[in-house]
Amino acid sequence: MAKAAFDKETDDKKKAVIVENLQLDMRNEEAKLMTPILKEVNNVIAKVAKAKGITIVLNKGLVIYGGIDITNDVVTALKR
Repeated sequence: MAKAAFDKETDDKKKAVIVENLQLDMRNEEAKLMTPILKEVNNVIAKVAKAKGITIVLNKGLVIYGGIDITNDVVTALKR
């Protein structure tokens, strides 16, 4: 549908609007699909951290030295 409208359109500004609208629709759809998944992942991270007595969880890329890597525990819990 959008491709047909894009192909018919000759005005570059209107084509740009069609592309912007498509990109917005795609971002909204991605957010709709990813929100429940990210919520579940964050909940599992919190549960694993609590079970291990960890009060702060950082992205592995932010840690220079030390810490406890709970990645495998989170992945295992997500698979259940």
